[in-house]
Amino acid sequence: MTTLRVCVQKQRSDGYYPVYIRVIHGRQSGFIKTDKMVDRKSVTKTREIRDNMVLKYCTELISEYNAKLNMQDTSQWSVKEIISFLTTDQSDASFSEYAKLHINRMINSGHERNAKNYKLAVASLEQYMGTNKIMFSYLTSVTLKKCIDHLAKKMRAKEMYPVCVRQIFKAALVELNDEERGVIRIKFNPWLKVQIPKSDKAEQRAISAEACREFFNRPLPQTKMISSLPELGRDVAKLVLCLGGINTVDLFYMKKSNYKNGVIGYNRAKTRHSRSDEAYIEMRVEPFIQPVFDKYLADDDDEFLFNFHLRYCDSDSFSANVNNGIRKICKDITAPDPIIVPDDDLEESVKAGRTLGRRGDVTAIFAGNDETAIAVIRGLREVGRRVPADVSVVGFDDRNFGAMWNPALTSYTQNFLDMGERSFRMLFEQIQAKRAGDDAPPSQVEVVQGKPCLRASERAYGDGEIA
Repeated sequence: MTTLRVCVQKQRSDGYYPVYIRVIHGRQSGFIKTDKMVDRKSVTKTREIRDNMVLKYCTELISEYNAKLNMQDTSQWSVKEIISFLTTDQSDASFSEYAKLHINRMINSGHERNAKNYKLAVASLEQYMGTNKIMFSYLTSVTLKKCIDHLAKKMRAKEMYPVCVRQIFKAALVELNDEERGVIRIKFNPWLKVQIPKSDKAEQRAISAEACREFFNRPLPQTKMISSLPELGRDVAKLVLCLGGINTVDLFYMKKSNYKNGVIGYNRAKTRHSRSDEAYIEMRVEPFIQPVFDKYLADDDDEFLFNFHLRYCDSDSFSANVNNGIRKICKDITAPDPIIVPDDDLEESVKAGRTLGRRGDVTAIFAGNDETAIAVIRGLREVGRRVPADVSVVGFDDRNFGAMWNPALTSYTQNFLDMGERSFRMLFEQIQAKRAGDDAPPSQVEVVQGKPCLRASERAYGDGEIA
């Protein structure tokens, strides 16, 4: 049983006594501070209150508290739990305020990049609703559906933003509501009636070797800047390409401690929180990329490996400028869009052959495998193009049936034996080092050279060049 009584505690320096509600439960006691105070004349020698207005207020408050407690089974509660239950505000809670708290927690736990997406989602919601003080009661299923419809034309946002808002809502339901004690600050969950649309699948487009060659060899646009954005874009693109697809955020924050004996070792920012090994990656800096690598090295007394942080305030600004530089180089490049076909759909490969055959500027085709190459040849023939007289066709893998085709298919043979031997050697060295208690050899990339098998499906030029 819980007993509630009005009382005063220690007199303040100004002579007034603060008024409290004393909570007694299970031989334990605690106090709930009110907003009332009384002077010396209103307190008896036994510390009882004489002020009738204060007594009336406290009596009504105690009556309200008792009504709340009578609706609960408090037998197993502590005094602290009872006080928390009585003093928790059960009025409508602010979604905007809770979202700020949730996002700050994400940042403090090391999820800065995810937190940025959550900020964008909340900002978008507040913009749509026309207020930065959204209450949870405002977020009805009807309102959320209209908001999602508003995002329909935004490819990533139409899925990402609602998911972020829903995650904040779910966290608030757990934290702000306590059904066992009857504390319900969020009265309903609208997401039970809301379907979040799937984002549009981005079309993956392969960049041809020729397009890459044109990009890196193209003269940089003229500029009055000492260090131009196109130069930055081209150099960073080289680093990304030659360092295993490293992200710009990882390049920006790379420290000198991450670079030893020609090898960079770092925890990939994008996935370090979702993997048990914190997404640790090692990559050797090969000699052909070393000049570009050294070009941006920071001073010896700088903790960062590269000097990007001296020009840009954060990784987002750095990435944006890199992208702008790349766009400036690509502005004058008018390469045709690639034709993409599934490697297991030969009918689509035949259609691709027909499409390419109708283009007079197509004189050579390199396919990802021999099956696709043969299907392309069929499509070329259907629109009247001759192989190899009009168009040279080259496959990849050098399957046995390629040589039996008419015309015999030129292809590229992979050296699987050498691949297997090198892979086994690397694995064996790792195992031996572990058994000996030594550090494992650093990870490395090795290029296994295959060889072209020249046959009748390509035209030969001088010095053995093929079309």
